[in-house]
Amino acid sequence: MIAISASGETERVVEASRAARRYGALTVAVTGTPGSPLTRVADRTLMVDLPDTEPSPGIRTYQASLLGLLLIALQVGRAPRPDITRDAAREADALREELVVLADHVDATAKAIKQECRRVADLVADAPVMVMLGSGPSYGTALFTAAKMVEGAGVFAVGQDLEEWGHVERLAYPDDMPLFVIAPPGRSRDKATEVAARAHELGRRVVAVISRGDTSAAGHAHAVLPVHGRVREEFSPLLYHLFAGYVACFVAQGLGRLPFQTHRS
Repeated sequence: MIAISASGETERVVEASRAARRYGALTVAVTGTPGSPLTRVADRTLMVDLPDTEPSPGIRTYQASLLGLLLIALQVGRAPRPDITRDAAREADALREELVVLADHVDATAKAIKQECRRVADLVADAPVMVMLGSGPSYGTALFTAAKMVEGAGVFAVGQDLEEWGHVERLAYPDDMPLFVIAPPGRSRDKATEVAARAHELGRRVVAVISRGDTSAAGHAHAVLPVHGRVREEFSPLLYHLFAGYVACFVAQGLGRLPFQTHRS
């Protein structure tokens, strides 16, 4: 059982780890804080600590935790077992090299979208609610980016699966509700394009988070946030959440708010 908490102090995560260990599970802590309560109850610990810290709604720690989980998955994939061949081990090593290259793509994307995120913030800041959509690995990205809008700007936001939105939330008012469609290349891209088109028809303010040069959903969007660099769908969460911190920050500035409602005190 893998438990993730950057601080190592999240009460329910510590409790879950303690219970899992009591039932005989091997427990692994992925954390950025050595000596924390989580490390003390887990059998093993993977440290994903950052070289320097700064106040933020869990953006850099999320990236570090996500990277740690991907590295665990790759290591499990190449662990010595009768059914694991040398080719599988080499493939795992090649995938690890892909992760290293993504650091440059993260930097390029963050620089490229910053000013466009300011324009997107102006487009959506008056909305009482926002929705982030994605499927497959991007469903987790949708949940995370919605959380950043709540924590960073105090705006109610939800993450939802593409298909589920088409069945349910498309019926919700207001008609011009902002909708962020997260659509990296991969199996869910066609569905994301279809949803973006339907949302545009319904009057939603659609923001497409897509690979640079991808025109599939761009024609159905009020704004496009382009992600730089080629990335496989499995690794795409490392790149496709980057807009959320910027948009939340600019929305908060426009509304005169601080993260976690600290402006109220």
